[in-house]
Amino acid sequence: MKKYISSIAIVSMLPVLVYAQGQDVFSLWGYIMSLISTLTKLVWLLTILTFLWGLVNFMKNAENEKERGNAKEMMKGSIIAFFIAVSFWGMVTFAIKAFDLVPDDPGYLPTTRSN
Repeated sequence: MKKYISSIAIVSMLPVLVYAQGQDVFSLWGYIMSLISTLTKLVWLLTILTFLWGLVNFMKNAENEKERGNAKEMMKGSIIAFFIAVSFWGMVTFAIKAFDLVPDDPGYLPTTRSN
């Protein structure tokens, strides 16, 4: 137990984790939005590659019913993951438009609309 506590203490004292990377909340917001964008693209890429890998395995193992079943399950899972990624992207886009946020402009200050 002491080994785990000391490891956590050492890692938490790393300058990268302790030093504040941004100057204010808005630079942190930009960092979060770029991280979400990168992760979303990575998930899309992984789901497409997983689907293609399942398709290749499906065609390669045309005579083996068990392997074909595994390939079908892989393709089904990747399609579900792709739809989850698309819906997550839609929710983030909706939140940006609903709260009138512009994540590409680092100097942007969110304000309320006056009608």
